Amino acid sequence: MTAVKEKEEIIAKINEFLVEEFEVEPDKIQPEANLKETLNLDSLDYVDLVVVIESNFGFKVKGEDFINIKKAGWERLTAILDRSQLGGLAALSAEELSELGRLYRGATSDLAVARRDFAGHRVADYLNGLVARAHAAVYGSRAAQRRSIIDFYARTFPRTFRATWAYTLAAFLMFLLPALASFYVAYRDPAAGAALMPGIEDRIQDIRDKREWWKELNDGNAAGASMIMTNNIQVAIMAFAGGTLLGVFTLYLLAQNGLMLGIVAGAAQSLGFATNLWGFVAAHGVIELSVIFIAGGAGLQLGWSVIRRAPRLRRFPQRHCPKRRCHPWT
Repeated sequence: MTAVKEKEEIIAKINEFLVEEFEVEPDKIQPEANLKETLNLDSLDYVDLVVVIESNFGFKVKGEDFINIKKAGWERLTAILDRSQLGGLAALSAEELSELGRLYRGATSDLAVARRDFAGHRVADYLNGLVARAHAAVYGSRAAQRRSIIDFYARTFPRTFRATWAYTLAAFLMFLLPALASFYVAYRDPAAGAALMPGIEDRIQDIRDKREWWKELNDGNAAGASMIMTNNIQVAIMAFAGGTLLGVFTLYLLAQNGLMLGIVAGAAQSLGFATNLWGFVAAHGVIELSVIFIAGGAGLQLGWSVIRRAPRLRRFPQRHCPKRRCHPWT
């Protein structure tokens, strides 16, 4: 086999990988195509592409070749960081800020590859220092600005919320639907509602006795507030972290909390205790539930990202899976 023909076959095979594994449109794959701007591959995709090539062609990129390929981007990132030292990020133009973010993400991806393939090479130490410096410039200076918190709530958070509203809506519906169903059952028959969730019978009995159990928390002041806050933070964190289990645990947690609220609210409505209950819930429930819905939406987004990548990763033979990137589903 001639070198030219072998090169053509390797290029054809890589193009096939890009279509099948990374869902790139075939007509976008051209010799001059840029992985990020043309093919829309992110920094994690770069790492995955290296794994695909290594596992299928049985070779690894040498440290010196890796440096030669990536050196220009690292040097450009260094130059931008040098400029930012004089006047902070405010000294950079809009184009330089955009380039800084892109080069920083690329450097973090390169660092992951270097740590995996060139652990004892000087390039790993160099990239570790470069990424640390870029991180300090991007996040350290932002934290030092007085307007950073205002900017987050005025711009960043609303923009992120709009971009991910579908996941938040899905989390809300996963809470609402069980809540409505259990509300109906408990309203018709509080005993039947209690049967939907073992362990909630004592709360139904409190409602029958017209006992406002939450006042015990209010009487504790700091201790009660701490317990409520800790519980809500825990639920929010678990709703987000549940996304690592393909979002299944997130869905379960949202449904469980919706079911519980629906049972208590339905029983309270049926037994003439609704005004007392909603007076307690309305005081802080709006904010707490909103946070849980947003955290649940983030968990669903995380779960979907894992599912979306799973077909690609399942194709990697286990024997070729790098030690730092082995996945349980491969």
